[in-house]
Amino acid sequence: MNLKRALSYATLGIGAAAAADSLLGKKAGDLPPALEGLQRTYRWRGMDVAYTEAGDQDDPYLVLLHGLNAAASSGEWRTVFDTLSEEYHVVAPDLPGYGRSDRPPIRYSAAFYEEFVQDFLAEYGGKDDDGDLTVFATSLSAAYTAHAAETVDVSRLVLVSPTTTAGPGSQQPWVRELLRFPLVGQTLFNLVTSKPAIEFFNADHGYADPSSVDDECQAYEWPTAHQENAR
Repeated sequence: MNLKRALSYATLGIGAAAAADSLLGKKAGDLPPALEGLQRTYRWRGMDVAYTEAGDQDDPYLVLLHGLNAAASSGEWRTVFDTLSEEYHVVAPDLPGYGRSDRPPIRYSAAFYEEFVQDFLAEYGGKDDDGDLTVFATSLSAAYTAHAAETVDVSRLVLVSPTTTAGPGSQQPWVRELLRFPLVGQTLFNLVTSKPAIEFFNADHGYADPSSVDDECQAYEWPTAHQENAR
């Protein structure tokens, strides 16, 4: 195969991947809130971080931090959010790069999320007159929250399936670099965020009881994984 033909195939491949990604993005559409409640925005380092809050403001504050995966959002808390809001003033953000929050094309790292969690907890923990702040955090967010709790006053910390992994791409950085490639990266990302792949990951290690993942939940995970800059 001569160089001219190889370049032509590469150009066609990149064009096809771009077209497929554009089509998936259009199908995903605008993302509605994952949780019912007051929809707010927290401005952090030039980014708009979306969050939902509910419950009496005189009740103790409870911050819910979702885990990190390709289809992550505050919707992770949908089955307990209303119940918790009966006793707490609940605040559940979409972490930067996820859900309805801004997704700038930057390199996300453990330090980035540790700093965000620290600032967010300092902001909303300080709104409780009694200084009573409870935090629920899952997976990687649990690790970031444990780090933030060294400097932020947290009354109670509940870590669900915490991991000691340092951050996105830290164990296998070549995977992250591969995903950043225009053609191969976008194609791979579209595969791992396909509906069958999301169902597989939920059943394999996302939930202790896969039957608890209802259709509404999985229907939300797909569009959130196909918003602009999701990769």
